[in-house]
Amino acid sequence: KEDMNFLQNGSPAVIENWKKYNCTLNKYVKVTGWEDTFTGNAIDITAEGGLVVKCDDGEIRTFYSGEVSLSR
Repeated sequence: KEDMNFLQNGSPAVIENWKKYNCTLNKYVKVTGWEDTFTGNAIDITAEGGLVVKCDDGEIRTFYSGEVSLSR
């Protein structure tokens, strides 16, 4: 079913379903990469699949890789 959804509607439909079932959106998260760790509120998923986080320092960053965990 998801394959047909992608074929018929493209990636926006897949991203919307991803957002619907994602457990990190609108939650406080910790994102750990190779060199840095950031914490903040997960606010969106981009069309390319990146997790958008409003970090504690006020910066809005998009993460395409790293370990994401719920915090607090």
